[in-house]
Amino acid sequence: MTYKTELKLLFLSAFTFLMWYIDQLNIIIGFLIYAIIFGVFLITKKPISHFIIVTLFSVMAIQDGIIFDKLDYVVVVMLFLIVLGINIKKVQFSVGNLTIPLVIYFLYNIISILWSPDKLIGLWGIATMLEGYLIYYIITNGNFKIEKSDFINISKIATFIMLTLSAEIIFKYFHYGFANVFSPDGSSKYMVDIGWGYSNLIAVIFLFSIPVALYKYLDKSHYYIGYLFLDLLNLLGLFLTQSRGAYLGAFLSIILFIIFYVRFDFIKKYGSIIALLLIGTFIIPQTREIILHILQKFVNPETFFNVRTDTERIAVLEVGIRKFFDNPIFGTGLKSSRYYIAEIGRERYHYHNFLLQIISTLGVVGFILFIGVVKRVVKVLNKRKEPFIMCITFALVGSLTHQMVDISFDYYYFGLYFYTLIGIVEIYRHHLKDDSVKLKVYNLNDNK
Repeated sequence: MTYKTELKLLFLSAFTFLMWYIDQLNIIIGFLIYAIIFGVFLITKKPISHFIIVTLFSVMAIQDGIIFDKLDYVVVVMLFLIVLGINIKKVQFSVGNLTIPLVIYFLYNIISILWSPDKLIGLWGIATMLEGYLIYYIITNGNFKIEKSDFINISKIATFIMLTLSAEIIFKYFHYGFANVFSPDGSSKYMVDIGWGYSNLIAVIFLFSIPVALYKYLDKSHYYIGYLFLDLLNLLGLFLTQSRGAYLGAFLSIILFIIFYVRFDFIKKYGSIIALLLIGTFIIPQTREIILHILQKFVNPETFFNVRTDTERIAVLEVGIRKFFDNPIFGTGLKSSRYYIAEIGRERYHYHNFLLQIISTLGVVGFILFIGVVKRVVKVLNKRKEPFIMCITFALVGSLTHQMVDISFDYYYFGLYFYTLIGIVEIYRHHLKDDSVKLKVYNLNDNK
């Protein structure tokens, strides 16, 4: 048995971690590194799927940067220009099932800036949305094919994406000291900061990845014992984010996976190993201390719920509800939430509920347009007999559950992973015979 895929992913994970570890790296050096990588891919005629995999890892590559000087944003724009150039050269473009609803929704977001009290933050909001929309264009116009035989490799990629993130989080815990970062009262949660994101923000990557990573364990012909160790380590990484909303989303997605796919054969195959690992963690004094430290926070409601932050979130939610009733039809303008939250002396960007965020800032009109996007997403994912697509559905359900109690789902790299998963399903279904989900491919040479 060869492990070419594992070696490549391990190298990419280690390379990404090394770039992150060298905190002197800036956006210019990062851009040059990825420009060289993409140049090599172009010369060797690698499919666009290779570019996308590297892009997904680039989120975690440099510690500093926001929006335009954020490395993954720059990498996505660079890849978009490459794909757009290929499309122009071939005079061929594809329109995905989400393209038109996304364009309409995006245009309304731009228009809403006209009545926003803070035009600059509204423009910032447009920038945050673009990353996800660009990756959707890249996938639907990348001219590559995804087959059922690729699903296991995609599941492996999800594991290594989480492994990279877990390594960065665990490094921070070792740097500050575990007990100092994971305080029972949550007062040191701010220390779970790895530069490009912190706690609640970075946790969403686990939510997008966990159900996809679980898919490979449905393969009855192979025994993924090594991956089981890695994915259990990734679950530890999720716990160490200290994001309660992420815990809720992950719990829901895992429960859905268990209900739909875990049967006696699955338990017999992996259950004993998981049990032995859990016993082993309590035998080793160092790991037992860590586990008990974590449990101390969860078994006591007084430590699990942070009175200060939860009271602040309630105040923020009240602002969002009040502003919706002030302008229910058109909303108060894209990302105007930051302006109104600042009026009550808080420094937050969102109303900590993505549905309230949409309906308050964009009004009923914006919410209806958003529902139009959701309907197309449901159409793309509606293939219940395909376990891989169901795992992606669980991932999206888990991530949106998290964002029911946390920040807005259109935050830049959130969109990158969100629309990547949807695009993967759409490309797969496009190449299936007799499938209702198809891209509309326009070859302008045919009109000559």
